[in-house]
Amino acid sequence: MQTISIPYGIVDGDPEHLTLWRRLYAAAVRSGYRAAGSGASEKDIRDGLKQRFAGQGIDAWLLHCATREALALRKRVPDGSMVFGGKKNLERRRKGLITNAEWKALRLRPMTSLGDSFQKGNRHFRLSPDGRRCELMVLGTKLVLALPALVGKWAKILPAVARSAAAKEMNVTFRIGSKMLDISFDEMDLRKLAPGVTLRATKDAEIAAGTRLRRGRPRSDNYVVPKLTSIGERFVHPEWRNPIGAVITRVLGIDLNPDWIGAAVVENRVDLTKLSATTLLTHKLFHLGLESDASDESVREMLAKICDQLISLARAWHCGVISMEQGLGKLRSGGRNRALNRKLNFWARTVFEQMLRRRCALAGLTLELVWSAYSTTIGNLTFPAPDACAAAAEIGRRGLALRAIRAGAIPPEQGLLPVFEPETVSIPWKDEVQLATTWVEAHGRIKTAQAAIPRERRVGYRRPHHDAGTLRRDPTGRTTELALSGHAVVRIGHKHRPGLALKPVTTGAMRVSAST
Repeated sequence: MQTISIPYGIVDGDPEHLTLWRRLYAAAVRSGYRAAGSGASEKDIRDGLKQRFAGQGIDAWLLHCATREALALRKRVPDGSMVFGGKKNLERRRKGLITNAEWKALRLRPMTSLGDSFQKGNRHFRLSPDGRRCELMVLGTKLVLALPALVGKWAKILPAVARSAAAKEMNVTFRIGSKMLDISFDEMDLRKLAPGVTLRATKDAEIAAGTRLRRGRPRSDNYVVPKLTSIGERFVHPEWRNPIGAVITRVLGIDLNPDWIGAAVVENRVDLTKLSATTLLTHKLFHLGLESDASDESVREMLAKICDQLISLARAWHCGVISMEQGLGKLRSGGRNRALNRKLNFWARTVFEQMLRRRCALAGLTLELVWSAYSTTIGNLTFPAPDACAAAAEIGRRGLALRAIRAGAIPPEQGLLPVFEPETVSIPWKDEVQLATTWVEAHGRIKTAQAAIPRERRVGYRRPHHDAGTLRRDPTGRTTELALSGHAVVRIGHKHRPGLALKPVTTGAMRVSAST
């Protein structure tokens, strides 16, 4: 799903109606969340909400949406400890730091109306053809929202969504808060279709082929396909890319770090459980190098550019699968850039995954999330690439192994860890690895040996991201200079924006620097 969040202003109608609808919707979500804890079914919860809120100014569809949201919240916090409005704000209210009216305002939730293609995209919201206005109607009461003029690809996508929704081609979900309106839709509804083929016929063919799940109740024998409105020339999503012929033995692996993102293309034609049979074809290293006070918009723009380059890299090497490490939760971060590192870690493991998943779908690629424990150690000991890229190579191999396990080619008890092959280690820790019998034991021996060596004499197992003394930053914390032997350094985007990419230009063994 792709979401456009834009500010709005009410130009026609009483804003108090929206406040009433949001208050009733939030109360329904809270009631549904409590009822879900008793094991009640979705139908029972929905019927209970209809009885409680009948005649109060909210219709059955919004109560259905509140039920779905309550069940999703209960699944996320199953122990019932969720505090609507926030625990910190509840404590502030207890101490008298905020008034009761302020506390009630904090407990209001954005009101969600799920999409329905048979109702011109949505039952309550209607976008104008130019995407500059939106009508909201609940039980005959209408509000008109004014939306700002968009630029770039959003200026093309939003009117296209409005036309497709009016033609009953796609579902559009709306979520409205006090200031922002979120418009969500399936980006694949804007895919490129064959001449003369409708989107509904394409979806029905996918359901019949088993590549798409059927939603809702089964169609009866008397089902009649709704009459569709012609929308003229069909708009194609700007991120759409024509399918390529994929090599099933290749994969693009991705490793995430707070300020670095590593990518590696690997191939394994023989045995997916062996590192010796895995070949590193190429790699690419991305350095964000953002200012210490970088805005959310800057981080989002940077990650979007990196996603585009990763998709291009996968397609250039005919990789049909992109394998990325699964989120590791909250990572510790210290030093003067602690706040920035935590922000980048959060964005890289949430927004980045969503961006990449959407672009993969539009490019005909598959995104796999794999367990990544010990990938840094195994990758750096085996593959001649910078730290994040070496780990990405091992993550890529695990992506192929995961698909083989699902297909039954590898027994599940084998797991994703590779067969222990000490002979593949090619850096100074080879002697320590020779004493181990598993990769987990090898990892522990290296860590123990490092702890016994003074820091100034310690030799690291992680290959460097840059040559010593070449990384320089300006007073704002933005990276201005960077170099790595055997690699070309290019800008990710505009010359006045941060972000650097390192690409290999020669082949050969990389040196190992001292760990600091």
